[in-house]
Amino acid sequence: MSLIFKIVMQKTPIMKLITSSLYKKTNLKLSCFFFTFFICLNVHAQNPLAPANNFMIFVEQNSTLTFGDVTGPFATGGNLTINGAFAAAGNYQGSYQVFGESQKVGIYVGGSVSGNNLYQALGNTYVKVGNLGSNTCNVNGNFLKVNQGTIDVLQSSSSQPCSQLNTMGSLNFSDAFTALRNTSSCISTKVDNVALTGDVNNPFINCINAVNYISLTTAQLNSGINISSNADASHILIINVDCQNTTFTWNSGFKLQNTNVDFTLINFYNTTVINYNNIGSDIMSSILAPNATFNKNAPQAVEGQVIAKNYNHASGEVHSRPFLGALSCNTIPITGSISDLVFNDLNANGIQD
Repeated sequence: MSLIFKIVMQKTPIMKLITSSLYKKTNLKLSCFFFTFFICLNVHAQNPLAPANNFMIFVEQNSTLTFGDVTGPFATGGNLTINGAFAAAGNYQGSYQVFGESQKVGIYVGGSVSGNNLYQALGNTYVKVGNLGSNTCNVNGNFLKVNQGTIDVLQSSSSQPCSQLNTMGSLNFSDAFTALRNTSSCISTKVDNVALTGDVNNPFINCINAVNYISLTTAQLNSGINISSNADASHILIINVDCQNTTFTWNSGFKLQNTNVDFTLINFYNTTVINYNNIGSDIMSSILAPNATFNKNAPQAVEGQVIAKNYNHASGEVHSRPFLGALSCNTIPITGSISDLVFNDLNANGIQD
């Protein structure tokens, strides 16, 4: 933080005046003087899902997997229950790799693993388990396996030693979800700058801005409308959905088609449960629902990342189309103290001027 504060102090006249006056009036070394202040810094555009480290399913707490797969990497900060055969990272291995290790992580479990079936990390990736508990680890041929008694519950697809099963790296779910919630809340406040146009049943979103915001209701998501857009790398599409702090059961054949999945994000910023029972079409978007339990009950795929507080996967797939868009939410508050500052007394007069 010292570099940031140094720049602010040198470039902001009011802060130069304050520090000069403090030094003159108190005759104290600034390195020994403390106070707290707030500074608003411009935030450069960045990927709002960056804290998820390109995991296609990124869950703060617990997950249960019953049937299906995710073609990219998977991470859950709590416990994992495996009730059916499942696979991860077959098509896309993401970007998370523990420093000093040779392979990326296909399956990351911050807590413990239990179940009655096997979850395989494909794509020559590692598996990570924070709490092995009574389970055991062994290397069978080229593959690491985690055993619950006689049942294999996890398997890597690389020659991973057991000593690297619980080397978890720098991933911090608490910090990541604090950032994701702040981002979700921030973008939910954005005023719509595009609208649905054309036929009421087959509307179009004309993305004319660098970042395009539109609000849809839960009723619209359950109306069976077929929405298309021209979102792309230069025209990000953000769909805000107000669930009014209630459970949202997604039953209808909502379609979001002819859009660039990599640059489309649906933001469920205020719901605690999403029951995805949609039997109409794949979700052609990433899903940001950092406060919700996401229950994927439908066989249709999610063509993007899923960010959720808890996650239950009963059917279908999540495909490896990570969100690639970038946006900013204007400013962020930063706190600090004068003890953090670095002063350059270039003219040797004892005053920051």
